[in-house]
Amino acid sequence: MPVRPEILIYAPQGHLAAAIDTYALPGRDAEWGALFRRNLVEHGGYPKVEFYLFVTPDRMWLWKDVPPKPEFVLPTLDLSASEALAPYFTRFRTPPDQAMRHTMFAVVDLWLTELTWGQARPPENLRPLVETGFFEAIRDGNLILPDAA
Repeated sequence: MPVRPEILIYAPQGHLAAAIDTYALPGRDAEWGALFRRNLVEHGGYPKVEFYLFVTPDRMWLWKDVPPKPEFVLPTLDLSASEALAPYFTRFRTPPDQAMRHTMFAVVDLWLTELTWGQARPPENLRPLVETGFFEAIRDGNLILPDAA
């Protein structure tokens, strides 16, 4: 069975805007993220998409306009996820460094849902992510959880 992104976000116009994956291991670096992405793409059915976001409890990596080929490609952006995700870990009463897989997924799903619906704003440290057009691309979009279908 091919591996697929955990979350897909379709723009209001109907095209696929972003694919997102989560992993509950903090303390990883961009090289680790690039290797993990390469392995996911190699073993999965990853679509061509403008934005691919990979989120751990303390980091988020964005690849913009990178074809879904199983190659080692460093992310376009390497950012701290702590400030953006802290309120959501608090809601789930889970410290980020103790998050299990399902909690990590739920945290990111809720964060993205609130962003797409305009109920949350990205913190200042995510300004580089804003500048890529990621948040504009997902605004008013439709989140799909492929494995839930």
